[in-house]
Formats: sequence, structure tokens, C-alpha cells
Amino acid sequence: MTRIGCFFCVMMGIAIAGECEPQRGDRSIKTTVCEISADPVRFTGKTVMFSGQYESDGIERSVLTDNKCKDVGIAVSAPAHFKGEADLMKALRLGHPGTLDKTISGTFSGRFEWHPDKNPKRVLTLTEVRNVSAAMK
Repeated sequence: MTRIGCFFCVMMGIAIAGECEPQRGDRSIKTTVCEISADPVRFTGKTVMFSGQYESDGIERSVLTDNKCKDVGIAVSAPAHFKGEADLMKALRLGHPGTLDKTISGTFSGRFEWHPDKNPKRVLTLTEVRNVSAAMK
């Protein structure tokens, strides 16, 4: 076989192998705060994505909530930088610190962890925030 023939065979093999591999796109599980809160063991260690409200005391505590399931939430752990950080910070700077005077909504993605013996028990380490909106109360 000629060098060009060998090269062609190798390139075809790479192309075919690439088609057989799973897509490397978004592998997050689309869910809700309510579903995660109802069965946290199922989601622990997994990357999840859900829509919800971002609530903060304006100092150090932040939690993600959903109006459909009262009295539950997922604590937020934010790394130094994550996608959509600028949009979230812009929304938080409106009005007073925290969210007592505003409602911040968005789509939140990150790695969920369940720690039944710690406080907070449910924690999402953010990797991305999308569709951020803020409305003054």
C-alpha cells in the first residue's frame, strides 16, 4: 500500500472511531430543586442543571430554591470563577446586598453533593449560570 493509501486508511479509521464515541457535549442531568431535595442520594456526585431562584443574605450564605417546593433549598458553593459569574454578580449588585429587595432567577449548573451529617446537607458547586434575571420587589 502506498503512503497516501496508508494515510487515507488511518484518517478514515479516526473519523469512524470519532463517530462511534459518545458526544462530549452537555452531560448534566436536567432536574429541579424539588427532585434533588426529594432524592439527594440519586444526584450526589453528578452534574445537574435546573431553573430556580438564587437567594442570599448578602454576606456569606446563598441558596437555590424553587417556589414549587417550599422550605427546601440547595446551598451554593461558588468557585473563584464560573461561566455566567458576571451576570449573576450584576444582578446581585442591584439595590441592597442580598436578595431581600429583589428576586434573582436563572438556570444553574454544577456538581451536586449530599452530606446528610453536615450543614448544609445539599450543596451545588456552580460551574455555570445562565438566563439570569433580576426583578425588584
